[in-house]
Order: sequence, then C-alpha cells, then structure tokens
Amino acid sequence: MCLTAFACSLRRPSARLTAASPEALLEFLEQHQGDSYDLADVRQFVASCPSIYVDDSHHINAMAFRSMVCGPAFDILDPIAYEVHHDMSRPLHDYWISTSHNTYLEGHQLTGNSSVEQYMAVLLRGCRCVELDIWDGPNDEPVV
Repeated sequence: MCLTAFACSLRRPSARLTAASPEALLEFLEQHQGDSYDLADVRQFVASCPSIYVDDSHHINAMAFRSMVCGPAFDILDPIAYEVHHDMSRPLHDYWISTSHNTYLEGHQLTGNSSVEQYMAVLLRGCRCVELDIWDGPNDEPVV
C-alpha cells in the first residue's frame, strides 16, 4: 500500500486504511518528503514504536504515523528555537513580533476577496503569527 494514500486516509475516516509497511514508509519519506533513509533506518523506527502501534507483520498504524510526522525528527524548527537565547528581561512592549490579522483578505478589510496566497506572502515576509478563521462546516468538518 502507498503511504501517501495512508496519510491521506487519516483525513477521511470513511476511507481509513489500517497499516503501512516499512517499505511504504520508506517510499513516502523518499518520494514525498525528499528525505534519504535506508530500509534499515525505517525498520529501526518501526521497532522503536510502542507495540500497540505495530502489528505482527511490522506494519505501523495511523497512530504511529502521526507520532512520527508530529515528532521531533520531523520538526521544521532548529532546536535552538526551543531555548531562550535572547534577552528576555525587558517588558513585553519592548519586543516586536510580526503578526497578521485577517491575513486571508486582499485589499479592504471588510470587502476584500479571500486568498490563500495572502498567507504565503506574509509568511515569506517574516510574519510569525497568523490568524486562522475556522467555522463549522458540513458533516461536522471544519472550514478554514
């Protein structure tokens, strides 16, 4: 089974796939994540998973996959970002934080068109905090 289909199935409970082989995980890491691992690395990861996440055939389940992609090995931040490495002794108003409100709007705040490209633009300009508006959608699915 292709792990891409496995990953996509996590968003669609009705199409949920149950497990992925180490080979499928390796294919996903190389072809879709652009990482270079060998099968031994992947098998070592699978062996390190709690037994409730792995079946008798050494296939990982959805919880193991989520733990992997949300874990420290897949973190996009430099580890130093988790440490205080600036002078933090000043009052909060002395620090500048680039933020964005109604980021998705192009032009006028009340009548502008919504655009995903606006999020990309502000993040590329250095924005560190964006607002996401989320509503209840059909079938209890969120609408962003």
